[in-house]
Amino acid sequence: MVAQEPERLQRADVPPDVAQRLRKIPWCAEILDDPSLISIYTYSRERKESTEDSLIAETFKSKDTIHTWETFYRYHKPSSDKNGPIGETITILGFGSGLNGHPKLLHGGTVAAVMDEVITYLGGRHNSPGMSGYTAFLKVDYKKPIPTPCTVLLRVIMEGRSAGRKQWLRGTLEDGNGVILATGESLVVEVPKNATKL
Repeated sequence: MVAQEPERLQRADVPPDVAQRLRKIPWCAEILDDPSLISIYTYSRERKESTEDSLIAETFKSKDTIHTWETFYRYHKPSSDKNGPIGETITILGFGSGLNGHPKLLHGGTVAAVMDEVITYLGGRHNSPGMSGYTAFLKVDYKKPIPTPCTVLLRVIMEGRSAGRKQWLRGTLEDGNGVILATGESLVVEVPKNATKL
C-alpha cells in the first residue's frame, strides 16, 4: 500500500464550460479555488473498447443521468490515528432526473453504485504497483431523500488503518452545505491487475 502522495494522480483541468457553470454555485466555487485540492482525471468516465466502466462512462453519462462528475484529490500525511485519513477525494456530481426511483427523487441504487465507484477510485490511487482492487464490502446508510435535478458533493477518505491488501474507506454524500444525504463504508481488497476473483 502506498503511504505517500500517489504518483498515479493524473491531473486534469475542469473543462471551462463546466467550471463556469459550477462557479455559479458558491460551495462549488470554493472547491474550485481551494489550493489544497488537485483536480484529477476520472478515467472511469471515458468509454473503453473492453466495456470496462461502461456503467459510469455510458449509462451514467448524459444530461439526464450524471452530467457533471469532477474529482479532486487532497493528500493527508499519515498520523498515529488509525482512522485518520491517508488520502481524500472530493467529487462534484450533477444528477439529472434519469436515475430516479420515486418521482423527482434519486434512486437509492444509484447512490450505492456511485458511492462504490468513487470509493474504489480513491483506493486505486493508492494501490501498490501492478495491483487493482475489488470491493469486498460496502455498506450505505441513507439519511435523506435526494431531490433531482441536483448538484451534490461526495467526500471519500482512506483510513489510516489500511494496510497490506486491505483498504478501508468512508464516504459522505452531502448537499454542499454540510447536510449529509448518505454515508458509506467499504473494504476494498487489492488483487493483481486483470484478476477475476479476490
